[in-house]
Amino acid sequence: MRRLLSHTLFILFAGTGAASAQIPATAPDTPTPARAGRGFVDFGARGTTSEGDAARYERYRDMSDGVFLETATWVRNWKTSLFDFRAEHVGRKDQRYNGAFIQPGRVKAWMTWDQIPMLMSGTTKTLFTSASPSFLSIDDALQAQVQAVPAAINSVFAANSQVFELQSRRHIFESGVEYLATESLSFKGQVRRTMREGAIPYGGSFGHSSLVEMPAPVLHTTNDLEGAAEYTTGPVLLRGGYNGSWFHNEVTQLEFDSPFRLQDIASTPAHGRSSLAPSNSFISANGLASVTFAGRSRATAYVSVGMLRDAGAPLMPQTINAAVVTTPLERTTVEGEARTTSMNLSFVSRPTRLLEFSAKYRTYNYDNRTPEFDLEQRVSYDNAATPATMSALGGAT
Repeated sequence: MRRLLSHTLFILFAGTGAASAQIPATAPDTPTPARAGRGFVDFGARGTTSEGDAARYERYRDMSDGVFLETATWVRNWKTSLFDFRAEHVGRKDQRYNGAFIQPGRVKAWMTWDQIPMLMSGTTKTLFTSASPSFLSIDDALQAQVQAVPAAINSVFAANSQVFELQSRRHIFESGVEYLATESLSFKGQVRRTMREGAIPYGGSFGHSSLVEMPAPVLHTTNDLEGAAEYTTGPVLLRGGYNGSWFHNEVTQLEFDSPFRLQDIASTPAHGRSSLAPSNSFISANGLASVTFAGRSRATAYVSVGMLRDAGAPLMPQTINAAVVTTPLERTTVEGEARTTSMNLSFVSRPTRLLEFSAKYRTYNYDNRTPEFDLEQRVSYDNAATPATMSALGGAT
């Protein structure tokens, strides 16, 4: 059951400027400066009580107690331009800001800042403590106790597990501009930066029957950049564009203790390790040409080329089990790289109201240039090494 107590005070501001009331009356034919501003503010105080798992109610929003500014807007006309600003949930974990400047027929610019919390659970329990973002540890005494008496795992967990909030947050900044240089030529650019940190549910295995759940760290950033130019003359439309995306992960490998053992043996490890998303980038350029013909007909050609590459993060060894000896890998990094090429051709025509014709052709090529490497041995679940039965091929990130 959830009980919510909320008090909200609304205040509305709207007008054309504080000095407008003091301006003497003018003749009807006298022009008035094109200046006007109007705004709106919604704020108040909130008190909330809950029973059970409040995360199911607050999943993507901040419902904490206290004074809050729910909404604030301001719109301003100045000569031939317009400025528009909006703020929501100011000072909270889910706050959002939007601003735009528009000069019709010439330029449009905008900016957005958006915070998105994600509270998955406030009642989750774990034996793990975070020694570092990439290492989750369990007290040695608890590992030794379960190693001596495996059936004690449930009682050890019940007596020693700690409750924590399983959550993450995402912050997004985005800004862009559109500029009309002439009636025929325009430019557009946009940047976007997404930052996420926190933890998500994850699982690691120490064998087919030993699955361990844990909070995996999330600490990564994505930067996106887009740019385009467009030119029209008569029936011809030409457009060229660029897209780039760079993903950086601070934690690409996660190491975790086993709740079942303190010391490694050949068939059972005392630690586990898992790979997380690697840092990588993708860059592409594209071009489009479109021509209009008589009979309501149009032919369009689109071409795009791109390059995908990993950031050179080291490969994980075959095993983390110190009791297992393996043959070293022939290289320490993936060296992942790929090229993409795509083409779209289309022709559409509607010469009469009763007749329509269209033809389309599409091709896409993914050229994986990651060097191959062979595995002489394979280790499953950090157990004993066995001869590999097939060659392993490198793959792009």
